[in-house]
Amino acid sequence: TRKNNVKQGKTKEKKKEKQGKTRKNKEKRGPDEEQNRCLLGEGGISLERMVTTLVDHGYDGCFDVRLMGEELEALNYPQIIEHSCRYYEDLIATVSVD
Repeated sequence: TRKNNVKQGKTKEKKKEKQGKTRKNKEKRGPDEEQNRCLLGEGGISLERMVTTLVDHGYDGCFDVRLMGEELEALNYPQIIEHSCRYYEDLIATVSVD
């Protein structure tokens, strides 16, 4: 029985070790490259669906937008601001806010 207890102890140690490695692999890591963003509404994420979901679940706070990256460097700042404001106004008009 001592042999079985030692074997079970080693198995438990291996499981704990494996769990520790798995947790380390799942830790969040920062991006390796600079984030490349685009103008609002031109990316792969549905902002309308995201904002609608947040509002439907009771969110009534502010929305923060960070626009940076190679694609935006070709535009001037007033163009980016104008587009962002227009897109945001159109987006909020489609979301029912009680």
